[in-house]
Amino acid sequence: MRIVTVELEGLYQDLDSWRVPHNYVRFFISKCQIVKGRVSLGSFMFNDTEHMTNPRQWLAANAAFWCRAYRESQQCADQAQALGAIQSVNAMAGMLGHGEVVTLIHSWWANTFELHQLPQLNSKFSRCPDKTTIH
Repeated sequence: MRIVTVELEGLYQDLDSWRVPHNYVRFFISKCQIVKGRVSLGSFMFNDTEHMTNPRQWLAANAAFWCRAYRESQQCADQAQALGAIQSVNAMAGMLGHGEVVTLIHSWWANTFELHQLPQLNSKFSRCPDKTTIH
């Protein structure tokens, strides 16, 4: 299995779009691996601070990463993995009562419908849509 990576500059833009504060962005990025301008999530990533404990920020940071991963994905398996991760972040945000993150994910989902062609977040990803004409 390949490691999922995204472009660092694009991730910074997405973290800003998801309104993740700069101190959380710096900490999130410091927990990732960066190689040649590409970012991957750490395999053993956790919040070991006592002061940066707002779950909204961590959910939004992860949503930003996986939405970026979907945007950059070229293979069907990578698209499915990213969409599954987005669905998972959505479920966790909902269960933890972070409606703002759920709303942002649903907005992203609706805005990218032409790409993934899934009508709702709990839809099964069964085929790869052609992203070449829309990207």
